[in-house]
Amino acid sequence: MPLFYGFLWMCLGLAVPLVEASVLAEEGILKDDTIANLLKEADEDLAPKKPHIQFNAHFSANPDEGCYLDPQNDDCLQNCHYNSSAKTFIRNYGCVQ
Repeated sequence: MPLFYGFLWMCLGLAVPLVEASVLAEEGILKDDTIANLLKEADEDLAPKKPHIQFNAHFSANPDEGCYLDPQNDDCLQNCHYNSSAKTFIRNYGCVQ
């Protein structure tokens, strides 16, 4: 029998918020679009943004000399005069903005 009462209280607990929401809607409190606009803006903020990825390759000891690599451009290594037979060290670091 206690299990039945627990189930009954759970059903009542779920039904009360639904009744309150319908009462608020009838009174016109939810008629303005402020809540809908807030939810819409929240959905827009959660939309995935296209990441901006930028690589800077240095082929000498001088840090001012470098070449920006674009992942969408296949010719960028040739334009930077990359020597594929040279010993290559890769240092990867990043910043999230």
